[in-house]
Amino acid sequence: MQDINFFDHYRQEAAEKNTIIKTAGVVLAVILCLLTLVMTYETWTVQKKIANVQSQLEDSSLQKKLQEAEYIDNQLAVLNETEQDLNAIINAVDTRDANVSQALVLISKIMPKTVTIDQMTINATTVSLNGKGVTRQAIAEFQHNLKELTLFVDVYVSTIQPVSGDSNGFSFQIQCQRGEQNYEVE
Repeated sequence: MQDINFFDHYRQEAAEKNTIIKTAGVVLAVILCLLTLVMTYETWTVQKKIANVQSQLEDSSLQKKLQEAEYIDNQLAVLNETEQDLNAIINAVDTRDANVSQALVLISKIMPKTVTIDQMTINATTVSLNGKGVTRQAIAEFQHNLKELTLFVDVYVSTIQPVSGDSNGFSFQIQCQRGEQNYEVE
């Protein structure tokens, strides 16, 4: 007669579990070894690439090119700054030209018909007008009209003389001190 072992079934299950655990452990150990090898290889290749790049950076020809690139970059920055300054100057000149044009339009609107201007000099602070008028009253009217403009702070006739050889005319010079730049044409 054969003995019946009630625990034999449990021993076989335990042995199977131990086999599964051992197999899983071996598989995990193999995977960890493979990962370690792969990571070591990748680290080695990255270090090799870093060494190559460092040797290239230390190369004298590359250093020379880098210095040239820095010099060009500095020159470009200076040129950009100069361009901005020049654009500001151009805008100021354009604005000044527009202001002078508007001033000429205003002066021509207030000038009596019996007064002519032969020469006009405009600078930053003064406007000098040389011209001829038929009568002193026409010249005085022109001076008065110039005073009424907001362009000028002070307007005065510096000289007025009879024109030689012409019995009906006077030459004059009017000096105007420029004021605020209010050139609105009415």
